[in-house]
Amino acid sequence: MLIPRLHHTISFKAMTCLLLTLLCFSSLVFAFENKNRLSFYADIADKNSLAGIDWMMELSKNVDLGFMELAGEYSHLSRLKTTFGEDFDADMSGEHYRYYLSLNRPQTEIRLGLQRLNFGSAKVLRPLMWFDNIDPMDSYQETKGVEALLWRHHWLNSANLWLWGIRGAEDPKGNEFIGGNKNSLEFGGRIQYPTLIGDAGICYHQRNLGMGDEYRLGMDLRMDHSIGSWLETSISYFNKSSQTINYSAFMSVGADFVLDIGNGLAITSECMLHALSNGDLFKVTYDDIALAAMTDYPLGLLDSFRLLMSHTFKQKEYMIASSWLRTYDMLSFEIGLMKAQKRGSSINLIISSFF
Repeated sequence: MLIPRLHHTISFKAMTCLLLTLLCFSSLVFAFENKNRLSFYADIADKNSLAGIDWMMELSKNVDLGFMELAGEYSHLSRLKTTFGEDFDADMSGEHYRYYLSLNRPQTEIRLGLQRLNFGSAKVLRPLMWFDNIDPMDSYQETKGVEALLWRHHWLNSANLWLWGIRGAEDPKGNEFIGGNKNSLEFGGRIQYPTLIGDAGICYHQRNLGMGDEYRLGMDLRMDHSIGSWLETSISYFNKSSQTINYSAFMSVGADFVLDIGNGLAITSECMLHALSNGDLFKVTYDDIALAAMTDYPLGLLDSFRLLMSHTFKQKEYMIASSWLRTYDMLSFEIGLMKAQKRGSSINLIISSFF
């Protein structure tokens, strides 16, 4: 007979507790805007089940300087997570989720700090998922940020220009499969311009990998006519890398439309090609095709339903997920079901309070 073993891992530092206390006090003294989300969750699965508590605290402040606005935000995520099965593990952690200062003019923004940086039109299969890991089934769109300096300008015709410098990290970001050089400078930019057929964008990013460099180019086009459609691509060249891969390319096409059924059934479909090459861009050594379809239906003023299905052909992996969400002013309930190739079946429940 197997006897379950008990493991405890505590990574919640005393300095973090002191920082949270000071932040809560400062929000009262200096009139910061304070937002909190307390979530209780459970995920019952065939293999590994888990349950826990998340506390997201956000402090923000805007100051009008006359000729510009100074804004700042700090968010902290505290998490208690337990996993159970044959063994029982408990982990308590706290991490900085966002912190930044920004200077804002009517059409220009300069932002410095740990921030969210994402762009592109694709919703599920995203070649331009360079700096985030947003899950389309996540109601709160949580994702790790990047430490960056961002300059962004918007013109009156909806054109915009982004320039950024990012602090390198060893952990891969977004759809990267190779980590970067810690504390190195990564830089790039993006320009988006409205054309006769739709909004077109082109972006570039460059980073050091320690044993070489990566040069990344991305393009996207969003067209809104009788239906919405988009094309999104990203290609990376690895120079003098220890990896055997020299080129990595993603290309995704998608469309979305709303059927006049009930309250309006929104349907999104996407197809993405991923290819790798170890010397010649036009001699592919590995490729795979992924398909995804997502539907959204508002059941009423308070309730919504989402269904997501995806499949990759070469890896022969599939995933079917659904969720029902009921939202009040200060409370929300969410129930989800998922069937995946690797993880098996699972059911999850999230109860969140906002204050």
